[in-house]
Amino acid sequence: MMMTVSRSVNSRRSFRHLRYSSNKSLYNESNFEENDAGLSELAFVLNFNVNITCKEVRGLKSIPTNRIVYCTMEVEGGEKYRTEHAEAGKSVWESLAEFPTNQILPIIKVKLFMENPGLLSLDENKLGKLSLQIDPTFNKTNWWIDMIKSKYTSNEQLKVKLDVRMEKPQNLKMCGWCYARGKNVWKTWKRRYYAFVQVSQYCFATCRYRERKSEPTEMMPLEGYTVDYAEPDNGLIMHDGKYFFTVVREGDVVTFATNEENERHSWVQALYRATGQSHKPTPPITQINKSNSTSGQKDLSDSDRSKNLGFDEYIQSDP
Repeated sequence: MMMTVSRSVNSRRSFRHLRYSSNKSLYNESNFEENDAGLSELAFVLNFNVNITCKEVRGLKSIPTNRIVYCTMEVEGGEKYRTEHAEAGKSVWESLAEFPTNQILPIIKVKLFMENPGLLSLDENKLGKLSLQIDPTFNKTNWWIDMIKSKYTSNEQLKVKLDVRMEKPQNLKMCGWCYARGKNVWKTWKRRYYAFVQVSQYCFATCRYRERKSEPTEMMPLEGYTVDYAEPDNGLIMHDGKYFFTVVREGDVVTFATNEENERHSWVQALYRATGQSHKPTPPITQINKSNSTSGQKDLSDSDRSKNLGFDEYIQSDP
């Protein structure tokens, strides 16, 4: 049964609640300027929900089984929530906390505490903690992850079981880490976090976001561009940037590279649906595909040769 997550205001440990404001001043960086479409960076502030469910902790054998433990959960910059109390011998919860945030790369933090039994004890012992950066593609269920232990825990491994999910808004069409380089923006071949955002029915832009920031630092409106797959550039290939595509318009070419082929396909298809271009991007034939195709043709020719020689009935019959 799902239990309500209790806020910390009722516990001995008081937490300051920080809320997000949409009225904060613009954060301008590097070459961010008002773009051709007259859009400001506030038009690209996105709204997310981060859901964290704390389920269980293992590695408390050195703690007396009747001692009370609990976890706190937070998205950095927001308010904190805590689980219900549980005994160390049965540290199991089903406590869901929901966090609204405008950060596309938020830091989540989970901490494990043990209550002190003394009536005059104001401080509680922190047994372990973890800090993790997530993004809108992050979705883990029944996920065991190591915590950093404190001096109060033994040498055994301390683990916490979590469900973590980040819900993305409908106007976020694609996002992820990519290498990129262009003539007018992102002039250095570098790995950055990009998001493809729809602002209105016909207005789309590719934006670069930084950690812990709500607004993009640079953006490229898609109007006038076309997208297509690209062959690998040997001078730009990185161990986590092997699959290339380009976004092109007159006077500008932006080259992107992803770590996985399916990531590239998702980016190209998302951009293609938004450009309205007549040319349909076609994936290049990779060396693996060529090898598989050649192998298939060879297998087929061997099969035909067997039939012609009259061996087919022997191959198919039981030994």
